[in-house]
This record gives sequence, C-alpha cells and structure tokens, in this order.
Amino acid sequence: MNIALIAYDFFPNTGGIAHVLNSLCKSFKSKEHNLYVFTRYFKGRNIYNILDKKEYNLRDIIALLKKKRFLYFLILAIWKLLKDKKVSLSDKLMIALYMILKLKIFIKTLQNIQIFYPYFKKHKTQVILGGTSAMHTVTLSFFLSRIFNTKVVCISHGDDFLVRTPLSLKSLSLET
Repeated sequence: MNIALIAYDFFPNTGGIAHVLNSLCKSFKSKEHNLYVFTRYFKGRNIYNILDKKEYNLRDIIALLKKKRFLYFLILAIWKLLKDKKVSLSDKLMIALYMILKLKIFIKTLQNIQIFYPYFKKHKTQVILGGTSAMHTVTLSFFLSRIFNTKVVCISHGDDFLVRTPLSLKSLSLET
C-alpha cells in the first residue's frame, strides 16, 4: 500500500506534532507499505520538499485564474466534490461557502494539488495521512482524497480538539 503523509510540521522542526510525525516515519519500516512524505522543510529518501510556501494576494489570485492548468484543477476539485455521494448536500454547501470565505487557503490548496498531482499518479497513492488537522492540511487532504478517490486520515494533536469555528473543514471532519 502506498501512503502519502502531508506534513507542514516536520523535521527539522521540533516539538509537538513534528516529533510525533518524525517518530511515525522512523517506525514505518514495513516492506508491504511505502510511506511518501510531502513537506516544505526537508528532502530525503521518499521525502519531497514540495509544499507551496507562497502567501497569495488578490493580484496573484487573478493571475492564477487566467492560467488553463489552474482552471483545470479548480474545475476538477469542484466537480469531484459535487459528485461525491458520501458528502451530504448541506456539507457540500458549507464547503462551498468555506472555499469562498477562505479564498486564500483554497487557492493555496489548488496550487498544492497541481504540485502533488504527478507524484500521486506516479506512486499510486491509496491512503492520505494528514500530518495535522490544521486548516491547510485538512483542506489539501480532503480535496486530494476526492480527486484520487482515496481514504484520508488526519492526525489531531493538542489544540486541534478545541475547534469552535462552525465554518471550517476541520469542524466538519472532527464532527464525523
């Protein structure tokens, strides 16, 4: 089985979730499963330093909307969400509202999906492991799981359980 770990907090960061994820990777030496780590800090064997670090402003968003490849992934993400029978209509509406209100996070997610797409195709990812239930990780894991029809598991740690925002993917994911 090929598992993709999406980790915004990873080595060389220390403490909390970074330590948990580093320990998880060290203990993951099974021959029947392959773990691929996608992070923004570190590169190594089966570890890809590819997460988008850019902060987007309105000018960047307008420029992205003019690119065909970006529009393709925007339409793909929305289409996969709409035809997903596992997500209720009310949750689909909440996610659509979330995408509009949290536009910068959604744009960053779409940029990361473009980057991840060839890696996920190459490794034939079957499970996505979200390194935290932080907003960026949950959003990216959620949409990648819909696009590639894979299962997703997000690790929650510390303050992740103190979510009180009704309009977030984290709230929707922790409810179920």
